Amino acid sequence: MEDLALKLEMNYKFSKGAILSVIYTQFPDTYQEHKEVLERNVDEGRSLLESIVKQMSSEEKMEVLREEFSDEEYIYERLKTYVEKSKEIIGDKRYEEFRQNVNLEGEASFANEVSSTPKSQRQYPVLAFLMENNRYKDERYKDFLMYVERWFESKKDEDNSYALSVMEEEAESFRKQSDEKQKKLDQLCTVNEKNDELTSFLQEKEKENQELRDRIIDLSNCQSINKPFIDYFQSLLRRRGAVIVTNDRELFTGTELIDYVESLETFHQHKRMKDVARYKNKMVLISRAAFSTSAEWLVTKRYLENNGIHYYELSGYDLSEYLNQVVDYLHRERVRI
Repeated sequence: MEDLALKLEMNYKFSKGAILSVIYTQFPDTYQEHKEVLERNVDEGRSLLESIVKQMSSEEKMEVLREEFSDEEYIYERLKTYVEKSKEIIGDKRYEEFRQNVNLEGEASFANEVSSTPKSQRQYPVLAFLMENNRYKDERYKDFLMYVERWFESKKDEDNSYALSVMEEEAESFRKQSDEKQKKLDQLCTVNEKNDELTSFLQEKEKENQELRDRIIDLSNCQSINKPFIDYFQSLLRRRGAVIVTNDRELFTGTELIDYVESLETFHQHKRMKDVARYKNKMVLISRAAFSTSAEWLVTKRYLENNGIHYYELSGYDLSEYLNQVVDYLHRERVRI
């Protein structure tokens, strides 16, 4: 944690989000212990580890760096990590070839091997030469040591930057996934709301349909009481050849009038087939409410008149209104005749 703090104070150019990701994954206990402090430092624009790790003065930083870079054991351990990194990049076999070639005849073989190696790979034979017989301690090879350290530290920075960029991409991907899940959750909530609305609508319609069925049942119950009237009514329908045209055919279901009712669609089918004879010598009792526009009604009305078909325009929307008009009209027609 102190090493990370030192790097932060030495002005490493990493975003706070990336640094938080490193702390969360590499130092989980520290993250959980100081989570609120970290959040407050981010919100207030302070150094991320302020009040968590003691900040160092410039003199202290320089002293730490001097100690680190002057410690031979530290240098050796760092060079060992460079060897491991080299083997990762070029493979064990190629690194071993460099090690053998640079040490065949001392500095002469070293100079020959470095000269024949592309500049982009010279750090490997130089490193192999320095590691042999602890040459990195020799003051004469100080420049070679600095060259190797610069290259591998630069490589480490690149790798760290790449790792942090990957973390940031993963964090962004996670955020997008979270947003997408939230969006789907919101959509699901909307669907549930729509389902509730649909359920309420269906319940209301079922209530209305039940009321209609109850009214039809009541009408059927009245048939036994009003049988003389019904017989007279049916005789009027038969004698006049009545055809009731409506889109509300279901209103007549269960009544003795159903045989005289046909839908507007059926009427239009016969009209398109030019089946005028079907309605000749009949009385067409047609619902005006079945037509959605005045223009449609006028076309049908003209068709009836041009073909000499007797018709009567019914208004209203329920069974009782239809019955009152049908009875009244047929009775007047009977008296007129």
